[in-house]
Amino acid sequence: MRLRASGSDLTVFHILAEEDVAPDFAGDLMLVDREGGERLTVSVTEDIARSFRDRVALWQKMVRSNTRGVGGVYLPIRPDEDIEVMLLNSWRDAGVIR
Repeated sequence: MRLRASGSDLTVFHILAEEDVAPDFAGDLMLVDREGGERLTVSVTEDIARSFRDRVALWQKMVRSNTRGVGGVYLPIRPDEDIEVMLLNSWRDAGVIR
């Protein structure tokens, strides 16, 4: 609300790698915390992978909704996308650039 009142615009550029949205790993994995070094062994089944993908999609939908709810623009970006195509098409269509 304060952004609109001040005449500011909000644009959320959300950079997500494919493995963030739809990881392709399965079976037994060892996860290592980058900060503390703790290790955790997990077994990834198809049900768990599907649940993960569903939760990521729901989370993105929530972020998009919250951003739009305050008058902002939500733009998901894949690292492999062509920046020129994004600038000339999706960003212009979203009103981020004119």
